[in-house]
Amino acid sequence: MAILEAIRLDVMTLALAPEIKDAGVTFPGANVSTSIATGMFQALRTAARLHELGFAERPKLAHVSLLAGHETLPIAQEGLRVAMDRVPPL
Repeated sequence: MAILEAIRLDVMTLALAPEIKDAGVTFPGANVSTSIATGMFQALRTAARLHELGFAERPKLAHVSLLAGHETLPIAQEGLRVAMDRVPPL
């Protein structure tokens, strides 16, 4: 949804911190990063395909930063690697 909203708003850059932390609720960090990044890649591919078919303008979004704290950085990086392996390049 973040990618779709960024495209709708015609932004060129997007930054978000995808970690889910709540009192007593924990999710494996790599799973969160993988799921969010996979969804983002799929949204970008869909937007690019809609443009290619002439149904939408070319998205202006050119840069996405996923923020992670020092403690969670290695886990987030591993999640991103998994996501990049799952989704073919644009």
